Amino acid sequence: MSGSRWERWGPLAGIVFVVLFVVGLTLNNIPSADDSAAKITSFYNDGGDRAQVIISSYLLWLAGLFFFWFIAGLRARLIAVEEAPGRLTSITYGGGLVFIGLLMAAASCFASVAGDITFGGEDFVSAEGARFVPELGYPLLLIGGMFAAIAMIDAASILILRTGVVPAWIGYFGFVAAVALLFGVLFLPMIFLVLWVLFVSVAMWRAPAQPVPAV
Repeated sequence: MSGSRWERWGPLAGIVFVVLFVVGLTLNNIPSADDSAAKITSFYNDGGDRAQVIISSYLLWLAGLFFFWFIAGLRARLIAVEEAPGRLTSITYGGGLVFIGLLMAAASCFASVAGDITFGGEDFVSAEGARFVPELGYPLLLIGGMFAAIAMIDAASILILRTGVVPAWIGYFGFVAAVALLFGVLFLPMIFLVLWVLFVSVAMWRAPAQPVPAV
């Protein structure tokens, strides 16, 4: 594994993902499905509220792009230390790609109504559609996305413990994170995904150029 400056982008991309993901979710202020029709209508008729939703979604889309670079960098590290045929590396990479797809789909749902009105010149018509379509993003991210992340983290954690490609404690933390993400629908457990990406990114940044596989 070369120590070229290009390989530094993977760890840096993971850290940028963490920042964009956290800020994007924090800014996501879509109305709840339980809100009154008057409150939903008032929200989507307000240009500032719509702009915040759109900015939030753009940050989440950007987070997905940086996560792609992170997972590609992690794949390169793992495949260098895993014996053929590299099944665990493939699961890690595949789980990461599925997570990216579901994250971007969720962000698209969040921005759907606000984007139509702001960029499509549409008039706000029905509070019922605006009540449910944006909220579809939550199960996509909190259930589908977190289950894809579980597959990614579990496979990577097994390889971490087998090879020492990053410190072993990150592998053990990964198993704890995977269990926590089973309850991702509660929203708060997503912090474990954020922490795992951050820990792996920092470890990759500080890791020696050539990890030594365990005997």
